[in-house]
Amino acid sequence: MKFSRRSRRGSEINLAPFIDVVFLLLIFFVVPATFQSKANLILDLPTTEGRGVADQEKTTLTLVIRKDSSFYFDQELLFFENVRELSSLISLKLGGLSPSDLVIAADELAPHKSVVLAIEAARISGFERVFLKASYEGKVSP
Repeated sequence: MKFSRRSRRGSEINLAPFIDVVFLLLIFFVVPATFQSKANLILDLPTTEGRGVADQEKTTLTLVIRKDSSFYFDQELLFFENVRELSSLISLKLGGLSPSDLVIAADELAPHKSVVLAIEAARISGFERVFLKASYEGKVSP
């Protein structure tokens, strides 16, 4: 009996599909890693270490803004609807005196809108100078 011999072919590994898969994995992991960025912004606001900015000769009044957007002028809570009402309340509290300096002492958690409202009311009320203070050490009755 005669058996025919089959020719043996050498075993080969085709590398083209392997290279394609490795390239796709590389793209899958590298490209998203390069586009990561921080979504939030951490902001440290500046603070000051001053003795005071108002003149001692002039009358300095303080408008306190708490973190719940409540306004206190001369230790008294103010109730108002808009900037004109706030300005008229401040003018009424002045009692006809000519305004000179106003210190707006806002809590660090007070909304920006409240501080801008206070600055605009001070401008309408006729204050010569307005100073901003980041915190208030005095006591304000709730």
